[in-house]
Amino acid sequence: MIPSLEQIPSQVGYMVLSLDGAILNSGGQLSNLENFAEKILKLLPACWDLVETTGCPETIQTISVNYSGYSYIIAKSNNRLHVVKRVF
Repeated sequence: MIPSLEQIPSQVGYMVLSLDGAILNSGGQLSNLENFAEKILKLLPACWDLVETTGCPETIQTISVNYSGYSYIIAKSNNRLHVVKRVF
């Protein structure tokens, strides 16, 4: 059984987006942050362009955006984007 996003250790916020950017579920520090969801959607094409530019044949599975005390992990699954903010 796959744990829900709320059960991920050290997470302080989560968000599930449809591929068109609608917030399907959210909680914690990412609860209903529409502006943040828009920025995530703008980030993805830049990442895909980077992969194409480098000639890498693999597809992106996850994207991590790391800061000094926390990170955002973005994963696509079942035509949804799952975003988790974790602290360390």
